[in-house]
Amino acid sequence: MSHPALPSRLALLLLAGSCLLPVWAHATPLWRDASDTLPDKEPPGNSMHAIPHDVDSDGDIDLLVPMEHRANRLLLNDGRGRFTDASDRLPSARRDSEEIALIDVDRDGDLDVAVANEDDVRPELYIAQSDGRYSNGNDRLPIRVKANAVVAFDANTDGNTDLFFGGDGVSVLMIGDGAGGFTDQSVSRLPDASGSTQDVALGDVDGDGDADLVLGNQDGNQIYLNTGTGRFTRASAGAIEPPYKPEETRDVELFDVDGDGDLDLFFANVVMFNPRAEAQNRLLLNNGRGQFQDVTTAWLPVNTHGDLSALPIDFDADGRPDLITTSMPGPDGMGGPVRAWRNTGTRFVEVTGSVFPAAFGGIGMHVAAADFDGDGRQDLFVAGLMSPDFLLLSGPTAP
Repeated sequence: MSHPALPSRLALLLLAGSCLLPVWAHATPLWRDASDTLPDKEPPGNSMHAIPHDVDSDGDIDLLVPMEHRANRLLLNDGRGRFTDASDRLPSARRDSEEIALIDVDRDGDLDVAVANEDDVRPELYIAQSDGRYSNGNDRLPIRVKANAVVAFDANTDGNTDLFFGGDGVSVLMIGDGAGGFTDQSVSRLPDASGSTQDVALGDVDGDGDADLVLGNQDGNQIYLNTGTGRFTRASAGAIEPPYKPEETRDVELFDVDGDGDLDLFFANVVMFNPRAEAQNRLLLNNGRGQFQDVTTAWLPVNTHGDLSALPIDFDADGRPDLITTSMPGPDGMGGPVRAWRNTGTRFVEVTGSVFPAAFGGIGMHVAAADFDGDGRQDLFVAGLMSPDFLLLSGPTAP
């Protein structure tokens, strides 16, 4: 935790349709590049994910950043969006970390950190201490799983938080006891299914009031439906309208695209390990009962470079969720860094030039949003892939 284009006739139709859309442009970029306030990281230093969280309880938002084959990082905020490296507060093992999730393991009121590790086949647990440091709690997770993703939620509604690790081959569900311990109940609670999972999204997709799981896979995406007791069944093959070509999904986002009150699906797709795949992202609208219709042709532009991640965020303040994506460079050298897509209510239109400063570039693996400088507006942290990390603060000029 990784092109063939759509037919040219379809591309022409999409281009023609875009001419009918109202033009949206901001007088100045919504964000400015403040990356020089971030501490350097060990090169090449692939940052795989990021979670904003007030680690030291001082009222501002810090960052936890899992690293690929490097020690994971903790960046402490001074309240104005300037960060210092406090990674020595974390356990120092150098692993193939892919993603993290916050979880109150022992119900003491502070948030601990679960880490999904891939090549190491060994998840980690960092236990938060009162001084803002973390101790090693790996002995509480007695499993081995080659994981690219992790989510924390109360699967069986007993008041304790559980952990689901999206695995390369087999996924794992760990049920928490509320006292800091976990038991592997994957066999009794998960469907007999496997896949090379790259990301997991959590949400009530079928409107029955419990949390379901959407698995973004290298080899065919899946929905695990919660029966209400923390036991999951695999949704029928028709729940997600299949793509016209195979897809290799790196990121899954569940959010209400069309404002009808249910959760829709966005798959950020690439061609990295599945040569039969299609790099085109996909958007599927939910009928409210967990059945998803593919509306990619109508809503999304043609994409030949592939996207590694997506962040739903209403950056134009019109009440509709827009998207920030991080991209892979395509064979033609196009694609690459971070892009902005405005939701018009009927489709997504690229407005990168109106949102980011002209000189901003770089390839990101993940984007996280939070108010890092305390001005009441959302800022962005981009976890750099084969590059430094990036910090984008709201507003065109420095305070």
